[in-house]
Amino acid sequence: MRPASTPTQRPPDARLLVVNADGSLLHAARRRLAEFLCPGDLVVANDAATIPASLRGIHRPSGESLEIRLAGRRSLAFDDVRDFTAIAFGAGDHRTRTEDRLPPPALRSGDWLDLGPLRARVVRLLGHRRLIRLRFAGTPDVIWDGIARHGKPIQYAHVEEPLALWDVWTRVAAIPAAFEPPSAGFVLDWTLLAELSARGVGFATLTHAAGISSTGDPELDARLPLDEPYDLPEATVRAIARARKGGGRIVAVGTSVSRALEHAAAQAGGLAPGPGLATQRIDANTDLRVVDAIVTGVHQCGESHYELMRAFAGDVLLEYLSAELELNDYRLHEFGDSVLLVRQTPAVSATLTRVGGRNDRGRVFPEDVPLDGCRCRAGRTDAPSVAASAGGISRPSAAAPTGSRPGRVAHAAHSCLQDCRCRSRKSPELGRAPGRGVRGAA
Repeated sequence: MRPASTPTQRPPDARLLVVNADGSLLHAARRRLAEFLCPGDLVVANDAATIPASLRGIHRPSGESLEIRLAGRRSLAFDDVRDFTAIAFGAGDHRTRTEDRLPPPALRSGDWLDLGPLRARVVRLLGHRRLIRLRFAGTPDVIWDGIARHGKPIQYAHVEEPLALWDVWTRVAAIPAAFEPPSAGFVLDWTLLAELSARGVGFATLTHAAGISSTGDPELDARLPLDEPYDLPEATVRAIARARKGGGRIVAVGTSVSRALEHAAAQAGGLAPGPGLATQRIDANTDLRVVDAIVTGVHQCGESHYELMRAFAGDVLLEYLSAELELNDYRLHEFGDSVLLVRQTPAVSATLTRVGGRNDRGRVFPEDVPLDGCRCRAGRTDAPSVAASAGGISRPSAAAPTGSRPGRVAHAAHSCLQDCRCRSRKSPELGRAPGRGVRGAA
């Protein structure tokens, strides 16, 4: 798969791969996202604005150039801005991939850094030569002013032109809190929000300090995500409770929303409004308490975002999903295409099996996926089951649920799925696992 190289948040050709609760897949234009949600569902987005978190400067003891990328803080409080977790890079710029960047000069506790108008001291190293605790000198006003004037958004080598702040703020951006953009939210615009409202789909926000997605260092990347503060509004907690009471699903826009909601719900007393610090890692071993579906970008195996997707679907289905994305040339990373992944029921996860044919990366052979000639009829497809191919996913013929079978693919180039069986509120295509409620959110 290729990364999206143009910083366009909502390109007209952006695509959406829908992974339904029964394991079936459907390709659609991303602008049609609202059509796959039902009345009573609640969409929750991250309203964090992105901080210009890349600060260039000088390591005073050595006189060498370096780049500091702010990566974490303890809370979202305005005056809690002196201490940051940060990642240090040596000389270079965004045209060099992070994994190819030079290391920083040797950093030690007590070293001073000149970062434009700001001065900061290395408090200590955090178990790695590039991961540090940093303390700025000055008042909160001086620090914020210096970050705003001197900082730049964290840049990406796969994006052809330097990013400006307006490239990385979503349409619902509010409090400056995120270190990298909560890019799943790039799908949002006023047209989509109006469509959600017209369909009876609720919308709410929270603020989460979305962290750095990659450091270019495998040892550091294995520690991601770092601890991330969030704030959960009372109105959002009430909206979640109303949606649950009415049988609606909670749809998280992005991994940051999922992390904040699941961390809050796991605390004593359950989901409650207020600030928090997400310290957990969501993966295949996580029992999701709140989120039923996630809108996310296109991620690759090994990334922390991909690991979070394993809480929603088993490895076999995610392998098939990856093959499907690769076969159809979906675009990666912040400005790429999107996936709507509905949490799989335990029954579906238990009955999906691998069927032969694996390529050298351990994925299902994409060339065996029957895509051509698919016909979509109210959520069903006439395409043959992938189980008929050498490298797909099958389920036992018994106990097949109503609707599209796992492993079947439909293309939604036309509007045959528009009603998505919302009237019955039991869409086999987009249903949610029974028996999951918000703990502590009566």
